[in-house]
Amino acid sequence: MTRIIIILAAVLAIGAGGYLAAKRLYDAGREAERAETLKRAMELVIERDKIDADLKTASPADICHRLGGRWLPDENECG
Repeated sequence: MTRIIIILAAVLAIGAGGYLAAKRLYDAGREAERAETLKRAMELVIERDKIDADLKTASPADICHRLGGRWLPDENECG
């Protein structure tokens, strides 16, 4: 009977250790993914700020060209 209790205790200890190790790996992966997502979000904000700054100083003809159109000066519109 004592041997069975010792074996069960050992199995539980091994199981608990495995669970804790798996949880640590999961949490580390989750944290790494969160950090990568935050980094990408910051890159997108910086990129968007540059685009906004460029568009604030752009003329209608510049915007037309950036959109793939052709500025028609006689009609003063993008075609």
